[in-house]
Amino acid sequence: MVKKATMLRMLLVFVMSLSLLTGCFGSTQETEGDLPGDQNHIADADTGPSEKPEEDSQDEKFYLRSEKYGFYLEAPAHWRDKVEVSEEDHGFVVRHRTISKDAVVQNPVIINVVEYGTVEKWEQDSIKEDEPFPYDKVGVINGRVFASVFLFDFPYGPESPTDAEEFESLLSSRDEVLKSFTPIDNAGSSEAGSRYRAAGIDDPAGFEKYFREVQSLIVQGDRQEVVKHFRYPVELNIDNVSVTINDEMELLDRYDAVFNNNVVNAVAGQKTEDLFVNAMGVMVGDGQVWFGVTDQGEYFILSVNP
Repeated sequence: MVKKATMLRMLLVFVMSLSLLTGCFGSTQETEGDLPGDQNHIADADTGPSEKPEEDSQDEKFYLRSEKYGFYLEAPAHWRDKVEVSEEDHGFVVRHRTISKDAVVQNPVIINVVEYGTVEKWEQDSIKEDEPFPYDKVGVINGRVFASVFLFDFPYGPESPTDAEEFESLLSSRDEVLKSFTPIDNAGSSEAGSRYRAAGIDDPAGFEKYFREVQSLIVQGDRQEVVKHFRYPVELNIDNVSVTINDEMELLDRYDAVFNNNVVNAVAGQKTEDLFVNAMGVMVGDGQVWFGVTDQGEYFILSVNP
C-alpha cells in the first residue's frame, strides 16, 4: 500500500509539472498593446474577460500593434477579448476568435493590412478599370503604401449565431479602426512631421488622434460635443454670409446650417494621410473644415464652410 501511495504521489507531481510547463509555453505572443507608445507592453492573446478591468468603458481604446511593419491601429475596448493578431508574410492580420466549435469557418479574418508597394505603384494600379482591385489605402510609411484587403464573404451561418453577432459588432467599427492607422514612430515619418509643422503642429500623432475623435463626433451628429471644439467668438460662413458666433448655444441654434450634408460627407470621407496642410491650418475635403492649434498646443476647429 505504501509503495502504491508513493507511486501515486509521484504521478501527481509529474502531471502538475507538465501542466505548468504547458501553461508557460503553450500560448502564442500577440502584438496587442494597451498603449501605442509603450514598446514593452504586449498583451497576451489568452487574456480573458476576468483579467480585464470591469470598469472598461466604450470610450477606452485597445491598440493593435504591428512591430514587423511599424504601425498600430486603435480599436474600441470591446475588441480586446474578441480578436487575435498575427504578423504574417503577407501582412498584419486581425482575426475574430470563434466561440462555437460548430462554426464552419474558425477564426476568420476581420482585418488584413498588407504592404502594397510604392506610392507610384499604388497610383498606377488603383486606376486600372479592367482588373479587380480589392484594396483600400490606409496609410503610407517611408514611401510605402499600406492597404486593407476587402472582405467579400460573411463567415458565419445559423449554426453559430453568437459568433455571427460578434462579427457584426466588429464589422460596425472596422472602418474606424482602419482610419486610425498610425506609424509607431510618433505617427509620422519625417515627411509627415514636417508637413504638420507648416501649421504649427509638432505632435502629428496627437493631432491625428484629435482629428479622428472630432471626425467621429461630427459623423455621429453629436452636436453637443462638436460645439465644444471651437474657440469663441468665431466667424463662420452661413448661407454665404459671414456670421459671428459668440458661444456654444448660438452655434447649436445654427448647427444644421453649419454642419450640412456637404460638410458631414467631407469629414466622413477624409483620411488622415490625405489632409492638406499649410500655414493657415489643416484642411478637410475642399475646405469644408479647417483645424488650428493654439500657442499652448491645443487643437480646435478653426472654421467651417458649408
